[in-house]
Amino acid sequence: MNLFLQFKNNSYATAYSHDLKLQLKRRTAMISLIIVVFIVANGISLGLNPALGPTRSKILICFRLGVCILTFGGLYLLKRNVSKCKKHIGKINIILDVLTAMSPFVVYPLAGNYALDRFSNLGMFIYSWSTALCTFAMAFTFGNWWMKAVVSIAQYIYFFIFLFQQESYCIPIFIFGIEAIILYLALTYLQEKYDRINFLEKQTIYDNYEAIKKIVDDISQGIMIVDQSNEVIYANRIVYTLLNQDQQQSVSLSTLFSQVNVKSISPQIPIDILQTERILSMQDIETVI
Repeated sequence: MNLFLQFKNNSYATAYSHDLKLQLKRRTAMISLIIVVFIVANGISLGLNPALGPTRSKILICFRLGVCILTFGGLYLLKRNVSKCKKHIGKINIILDVLTAMSPFVVYPLAGNYALDRFSNLGMFIYSWSTALCTFAMAFTFGNWWMKAVVSIAQYIYFFIFLFQQESYCIPIFIFGIEAIILYLALTYLQEKYDRINFLEKQTIYDNYEAIKKIVDDISQGIMIVDQSNEVIYANRIVYTLLNQDQQQSVSLSTLFSQVNVKSISPQIPIDILQTERILSMQDIETVI
């Protein structure tokens, strides 16, 4: 894995994104929830205060809603045709991420959802904090982790342009903004990095398991692994061959003991598992528990 969190092994990169359908379902569910909350919240707000914001604010609200609906439609179509679009899934995900980013992008002071200049200092502070929280929540819907960095940097560049033009005390605000974006980007990067490290560790364990499983399957003796409840966890190919069963079927100790001559058993297991018709009818069997 390099500095940009790209897997050096192509098979690992494919395995990491193998649950594409599940990711699309998750993003579709998130966007649909955002649309419902957006419609309800803004509907109530505009219904109670129809004259609160200017016309351009209402246009902006409709634009945000339209972008969310367009993103939802794109995700839904992609989910329905994921097999056909698999070759272009990377480019499609970027387009959908751009659409997703357009919805929470704040264009104040050029425009705002409401007449923000009418709010008191406390009201403006609470509104700004809530906007930041909503923006952070929207970041969960991105398909590419690096889009979080791109969108946040673009948003801060937009803010800083107006900051130095209109704000008298711009330096402390600028410094705090830089602090916030560095923390956000660093923590986002570290979270993604350790998620991928965790995946690599699990993938290594899985690869070792598959290698050992292949070796055990090639052994000419039957091997079964059972847990403390005597439930079969694994049985190699020879066991299914001896029992004349398909490997897709489940096998149990009772089935095994009813079809083979048991010479010895170690360690001790419950005696009721041994009480099959075949063992009870064998008088000359030597059973050691």
